[in-house]
Amino acid sequence: MTSRIAPLLLVAVLAGCGTTQQTQQATRGPIVATKLTGELALYRIDARTGRTIRLSPGHDARDSQPACAPDGRTVAFIRETIHGVELRLLDLRTRRSRLLRRLDDAFAEPAWSPDGKRLAYTESVEGLRILDVRSGRVTVLSRGYDERASWSPDGKQIAFAHDRTGNGDTSIWAMNANGAQRRRLTNGDADHAPAWSPDGTRIAFERRYDVWLVDSDGGNERVAVRGAQAPTWAPDGTLLVSESRLRAGGLYALARGRSPRRIVPGTWPDACWAPGVM
Repeated sequence: MTSRIAPLLLVAVLAGCGTTQQTQQATRGPIVATKLTGELALYRIDARTGRTIRLSPGHDARDSQPACAPDGRTVAFIRETIHGVELRLLDLRTRRSRLLRRLDDAFAEPAWSPDGKRLAYTESVEGLRILDVRSGRVTVLSRGYDERASWSPDGKQIAFAHDRTGNGDTSIWAMNANGAQRRRLTNGDADHAPAWSPDGTRIAFERRYDVWLVDSDGGNERVAVRGAQAPTWAPDGTLLVSESRLRAGGLYALARGRSPRRIVPGTWPDACWAPGVM
């Protein structure tokens, strides 16, 4: 591996993209992220100061894969215990959580619909499912090697990683929110973790050890950040990535026209940025 002077390289394709008037508002909400310190636990992070507060209750469970709800007050996440795997809902004000559904596999990667009524998640190797949070009803969205759903801002489409062979040969696809009109967006064979931008024009994703961008209708693939992973977006269009392979690892915020800013050091496998309504 060649040495790097800076921990992150932000290329012009990210800094030069515009945002809508709605997403130009300042991001005030907290970040909820999984911290890896010999165990997996959820932390709330102040994006301005880097101050962290542990949300997970103890050491008898592994909490991960947070998904911040559009209301800015709740977070869906995965809890692993000796009793099994659970999809749970956490109240950020009380720090209490409740069970939504028991799962067979921990790699569910829940994702909220923009209206805050549904969660898309991966059902092991059986495809994607949609959970109605209020009723608990589950519907089948797809079957096969589909994972890591991400909703478009208008709620009409879902991006996901599709494994063509079942052996890790993944690329980014999209489909209508009812599962119709599946279409391939990227041409890689190790693309995963899609994250739809708040303005609807781009999808961030992982390709091997870098974060890339692709236009939401496919094409124009380009590197956004070298040596990073776990892309997610703030409501104002700031891109948040995790960088843990270099000495200066941590969570980084990449805003338009600004240098990458490290919010907090450490190893953070996944994160979400809640709307600033609290």
